[in-house]
Amino acid sequence: MLAAEATGQRAWVEKHGVAADELALIFDDAFRLVPVLVAEGHLDAGVFPDLQAIDEMFRAMSGRQNAGRWSVGALADDAGWIMVRETARRVLAVVG
Repeated sequence: MLAAEATGQRAWVEKHGVAADELALIFDDAFRLVPVLVAEGHLDAGVFPDLQAIDEMFRAMSGRQNAGRWSVGALADDAGWIMVRETARRVLAVVG
């Protein structure tokens, strides 16, 4: 879902009745499994730097001072969300 266009992300968030931060929370859950998936040969180790970059982007967007970055409207034009989408698309191009 992180690689989807902002309109698709917004539709997903609205369909499921959750806040935009749910996208990051789902990523965080999956990201914790990456070392195991790489070790077991289920995931190309080459995508780890991009996945780690996404994790770092979300961390940089965190905090009370960044609350506006987690609105549904921010999905379309926030620089962090744009970078997350671009990076997620690179990952998909490898694992696709």
